[in-house]
Amino acid sequence: MRKVLLVVFGVLLMVTNSYSAQTCSGKISGVSIASAGSVYATVKSSTSNLTDVVFCELNATGGSYSGKSCNGILSLLLSGEAMNKTATLWFEDSKFSNCTQSWKGLSEFGFYHFKIN
Repeated sequence: MRKVLLVVFGVLLMVTNSYSAQTCSGKISGVSIASAGSVYATVKSSTSNLTDVVFCELNATGGSYSGKSCNGILSLLLSGEAMNKTATLWFEDSKFSNCTQSWKGLSEFGFYHFKIN
């Protein structure tokens, strides 16, 4: 019985790891909006350095976010910055490169989920 449980646990662990996503976390700062509607911010920690990256577009769909959902991202970013919070960002494994980016659109790296911690 013990061997069966170990095998089941091992299979579950492998399945969970195969669907894992890459994350970057850090303190939010420098939230801004470009004239064309791009929402920029910085997320920094000892392991993440996302400097002035584009989270989404207010006037167009970019990556996983429509213009309407970008309003929500902007609201979360502004709230997180005002409350001195950190954020966690999730990325698709197949597109992710690393947590050090500058002046790039996060949709290029498979950005699909955002959370204020």
